[in-house]
Amino acid sequence: QREYQTKLNNLLGEEEGLKAFAYAIYRGESNYDFLNRLITRFDYKIIAVSNSVKSILEKEGIRKNKIQVIYNGVDCDYFESSIDSTIDDEFDMGKDIFKILTVARFNEEKGYFYLIDIAKALSNKINLDKVRFVLVGDGELKEDVMRYAMYKGIDKYIIFTGIRNDIKNILSGADLYISPSKNEALGISILEAMACGVPVIATNVGGTPEILGEDNEFLVDYGDKDVAVSDILKIYNNENNIKEKISSNGKKRIKSIFNLETMVQTTYNLYMNAE
Repeated sequence: QREYQTKLNNLLGEEEGLKAFAYAIYRGESNYDFLNRLITRFDYKIIAVSNSVKSILEKEGIRKNKIQVIYNGVDCDYFESSIDSTIDDEFDMGKDIFKILTVARFNEEKGYFYLIDIAKALSNKINLDKVRFVLVGDGELKEDVMRYAMYKGIDKYIIFTGIRNDIKNILSGADLYISPSKNEALGISILEAMACGVPVIATNVGGTPEILGEDNEFLVDYGDKDVAVSDILKIYNNENNIKEKISSNGKKRIKSIFNLETMVQTTYNLYMNAE
C-alpha cells in the first residue's frame, strides 16, 4: 500500500497528493444499508479491489454507480528478477526438499487449520521427509495452529517463520504456494507468488478466482482436502512439466492484469476525473 500511495502521489504532485485511505463500510443488519448510503453519499467513487468485493459492497447498501473495480497490483519487475534464496540454509533444508509456502496472518479467515488438515492428508499419500510446509506470518491463532499440527503428528514437517520482511527471498525458494483462505478480497500474497513464478493452489473464494482465472484447475473448494492433495501431487510429481507451464502462465497473467503501474494509473485517472 505504501508503494502504491508513493507512486500515486508522484503522479498527482504535492498540491493534489493523496493524503489518506479511509475505510468506513458497515456490515450486518438491514439498517446498515441506510448508514452505508449516508456515509458514502458525497463520495465520488468507492474503489473495490475485486468484483467479489464490489458485489459485497452492493449488498451492504452502496450504490452500484459509486463503485469502481481497480485490482491490486504488484511490482512485476521486482518479483520476476531472480535471486538465490537463503531459506534452505536458514532452516536447514536440503535442496531436494519440496517447499510449500503460505504467507498470511494467523486468524480464522486465513484457513490455517484447513492447511494442516491438507498436510496430514498428504502424509497419507507420500513420505513427508522430502516436503516442508513453510508458514510465514504471526497472529492470534499461531500457537493454536502449532498445537494442532502437533496433535495431527506432522509438526516436524512444518516451519513457522514468524513475520518476515524478505518475502521475495522466501518465494524464490518455494516450489508451491497454497492459499487456504475461507475468504479473500484479492490476495496480495497470491499475486506476489505468481509474479515470482511460483505455482499456486488456492481456495475458490472471494476475489481469488479473478486472479487465477475462473476455469483454473487449481482452484479448490474450501475444506476439500482430497482435491487439494491431488493438486499438490500433480505439481510435486511435475506431471507433463506442469510446474513450468503454471509458472509461465502465472507470470503473464499478473503482468497483464495485476501489475502495479496499471493499478496506479487507473487510480490516477479516476482521481483526476473526479467531479
